[in-house]
Amino acid sequence: MLVTKDSTVEARVLKFINKELDGEANSPNELREIELFCKCVLGYVDFEAVEKHNCLILKRLYEKYQVDSLAGFVDKIKWNYKLDYKTLLNVIDHFDMPQDVEKELNRRIARIDKDYVHKKSSDNVLLCDPIRVGNTLFYKCFNQSGEFDIDHPSDHLEGIVLFEIIRQVGLASAHHCEVSLDGIIVILESDIQFLNYVELDTPFYVQCVPVIRKTGGVGFSVFRVIQNGTTCAKGFFRAFVYKDRATYEKRRLV
Repeated sequence: MLVTKDSTVEARVLKFINKELDGEANSPNELREIELFCKCVLGYVDFEAVEKHNCLILKRLYEKYQVDSLAGFVDKIKWNYKLDYKTLLNVIDHFDMPQDVEKELNRRIARIDKDYVHKKSSDNVLLCDPIRVGNTLFYKCFNQSGEFDIDHPSDHLEGIVLFEIIRQVGLASAHHCEVSLDGIIVILESDIQFLNYVELDTPFYVQCVPVIRKTGGVGFSVFRVIQNGTTCAKGFFRAFVYKDRATYEKRRLV
């Protein structure tokens, strides 16, 4: 796991955590955003670099969880596998992809093993191996696949191809959460907000926070598509994960 030294990212982290307090008026949703933000992003920066700023809202949360350090607080935060995607969707674009991660991804030219995205042909894989930062995975993406024959000219990446890229990220991220490559992921719900065009001749990436248990059950992944530092799309997949094919086939025939 990478701990970045990117000072820009550290500044964004501190800005989000050190929100202005309005007495005791912070809603449960606002506090949960801070909790999930800390759980996701604090792999980015050294704990001491954040604690030295004495953020008041963190002190309040320390009292709530009866801890005296940021490490202890993050350890106490537990995922709600059925609901937290709603809150996390409001948080994910508040922590950027570190510059050192982007540089390393740009050096990678090999595509991820096809088994991670459930493909028969490596030509249809649209991701490279990811870099993990805390609870976040970053994938560099490709825009050419033998599965698609777009029958009209376009000056940007087609939405159907972008959807397939994001779907592959959802699959791969489950396996990077230690779900067996024999596991089956069944989509229950998805939502994608298309915000900006993805240009064809510029590198782009998917930032993903997977919240999935290796033993299976309901889980989700929240994602953001990034190009030139801009969010081009964001959303989530909710899924039911079967830990292996035998379990899936048994349920499938009921």
